[in-house]
Amino acid sequence: MSYKAMADAHQLGTEIRRFLERNRDDSDAINELQTEIQVAYFEERGVSLVVE
Repeated sequence: MSYKAMADAHQLGTEIRRFLERNRDDSDAINELQTEIQVAYFEERGVSLVVE
C-alpha cells in the first residue's frame, strides 16, 4: 500500500468517525452510510446495481 493510499484511508476513517459521532442515535443515517460504501465499492469494480 502506498503512502498516499494510507493517508487517504486515514482521512476517510476520520471522516467516518465524525459522521458516526454526529449521527450515533440515527440508525437510518448509519444504514445509509453502510449502503453508500457498498455501492461505491461495487461501482468501482464495474458492478451495476439496478433496483427495479
